[in-house]
Amino acid sequence: GKIYFAKLFTTGGTGQTTIWKTDLNGANPANILQINDSSCCPTTGIWGLVVHPGDGKLFIADTNGSRILASNLDGSNLVTLRQLSNNIGPYSIALDETNRRLYWGHHNANGNFSFINTDGSGYGTWTNCGGLGYCNDFPYDLTFHPGKNSLYYVAAGNLIKLEINDTDHTQNPAIWQVISGEVNN
Repeated sequence: GKIYFAKLFTTGGTGQTTIWKTDLNGANPANILQINDSSCCPTTGIWGLVVHPGDGKLFIADTNGSRILASNLDGSNLVTLRQLSNNIGPYSIALDETNRRLYWGHHNANGNFSFINTDGSGYGTWTNCGGLGYCNDFPYDLTFHPGKNSLYYVAAGNLIKLEINDTDHTQNPAIWQVISGEVNN
C-alpha cells in the first residue's frame, strides 16, 4: 500500500502543489505530480485527495482552480474531470468505489454538495444542506461509507451524516443528521 498527500508552497508569488506518495512506513517518498496556480492565489488549493486502487486512479479536489482532477497513481495522465464555476471550489472529496462515484462539498456555495462518476459523466449538485443550519460552513473530512450508503463530514464542529436514498441522485438526500456535536480537537 501507499500513502498519497499534497504539499503546498509558494515561489515568487506562484502557488504550487506537489503530490507525493510514500510507503506506509514513510519510506521511499516520491514527488509524482506538480500543479501550478498563478491565476488567483499565493498557494493552490488542493483540499482533498482520494485513491481508487482498483482503477489505478488518483482524484484531486483543487479548490482554487475550481476543478476535479484525475491522474494515474504514478501521476501520469493528469486530466480535468470537471471544471466548476469560479466560486464553487471543491472542498474535501470522497469516493464510492462500488458505484465509481465521487462526492465533494463546495467551498463557497452555502453547504451544497456535488457528485460525478469517475469517468466524468453524471454530474449533479444537491442543495439546501438539509436545513441543519450549517450551510455556511465548509464540509471537512468527507468520507463515504458503502454499507450505509452515506456520506459523513464535519461542519461547524459537528459530525454530520448524509444518507443517499436514490441511486440516480435526482433528489436531495432525505436525511441530513447531526450524529455528534462539537467534534473539536
